[in-house]
Amino acid sequence: MSLDDAIKKAIGVKYEKALVSGDEGDFIPIEYADDFIGLVREKNWCRQLFTSIKMTTAVMYIPKVSGDANVYYVSTEATAPAAESKPSFAAAGSVTLTAKKLMAYATISNEADEDAKIAMMPLIKESFASSLAKGEEECMIVGQYFGAFAATDRRKAFPGLVKLAVDAAQTVAYATSLIATIEAARRKLGVHGRDVKDLVLMVNSYTASALRQLDQVLTIDKYGAGATIHTGEVGKIMGITIVENAYIILDTTDIASMYAPTHADLGQALLVNKKYPIIGDRRQVKFDQDKVISTDSIEIAISERIGFTVQHVEGLCEITALPNGV
Repeated sequence: MSLDDAIKKAIGVKYEKALVSGDEGDFIPIEYADDFIGLVREKNWCRQLFTSIKMTTAVMYIPKVSGDANVYYVSTEATAPAAESKPSFAAAGSVTLTAKKLMAYATISNEADEDAKIAMMPLIKESFASSLAKGEEECMIVGQYFGAFAATDRRKAFPGLVKLAVDAAQTVAYATSLIATIEAARRKLGVHGRDVKDLVLMVNSYTASALRQLDQVLTIDKYGAGATIHTGEVGKIMGITIVENAYIILDTTDIASMYAPTHADLGQALLVNKKYPIIGDRRQVKFDQDKVISTDSIEIAISERIGFTVQHVEGLCEITALPNGV
C-alpha cells in the first residue's frame, strides 16, 4: 500500500475534497495507523531489524535476565546432595521503555496548492513520513552521543546505540585489518555474539564500499533465491549481516559529518545483536492541521510517541578508529 492509499483509506471521502480545498480532516484513526507506520517502517531501517511492540502505557518495564542458573552434575550413586546443589537463579531485572514525542511541522500557502499540477497534500505527507523515519533512525543509532544539542533536537529523545555502547565501555579500536577488528568486536559481545545470525554490522558508506571489495564478503547478489534481504543490506561477512547506515558517522570530530571524513583514523562502525533493541509505539502517528486566515495558508503537523531501549547493552559494540572512514 502506498502512502497516498493509506491516507485515502484513513480519511475516506474527505480525501477527494482535500485535493481541491486542502481540507484534510482530522487525525489518522488508530485502526489505520498501522498502515501509515508500515510506510515509516519501510524508510526507517531500524524498524526492519529490531523488535517493535505496542506500548499500552507511557512507561513500560521490559524484563531481562542476566546470567544463567547454575548447572551441576549429580551422580546416580550419590546419597547426599553435592555441595554445588544449592538453589541458584539467573539475575532478573528490567529496562525502562519510555514514550517520547517526535514531531514535524510545515506551512503551505493556498496558492502553492492551487497552482500545483499535482495534489500537494499527499506529497507533503510523503515528506513527513520520510522525515519521521529519518528522525527515528538518527535517535536510535546516534542519539545523545556527544556535544551540546538544542532543546528540541531530536537526538535528545534517546541515548542511541552508539552512546549506550560507549557508556558501557563496549568498544574496540581498529587493529591490523577490518576482518580482525570485526572478529574482535564479536568477541567483545561474549555470549551475546555467539549466534552470528543475530548480529548486524552497521557501517557508513565508506566502510560499506571497502567491504564490498573483500573476498570474504558474501554480497547480496550471491544470496540465492528466497533469501531475506533488509533495506540497506550490503552482504554478509563471517555470517554477520552488513547494513549501510547514513547515521554511522565518518568522522567523530563532527557528529553531522555525512560526507568525506576530514580526519584520518576516526571512522566508526557498530556491531549489534538485533534481538536486544526494542522500539515501542505508544501513539503511532497523528496528523493535525489548521487554517491561518492572516496569511491564507495551512499549517500541518505530524507527531508520534515512541520509545526505544536495549535489553542488554552487552550486545552492542562500537568499532572506532577505522582508517579514513574505511
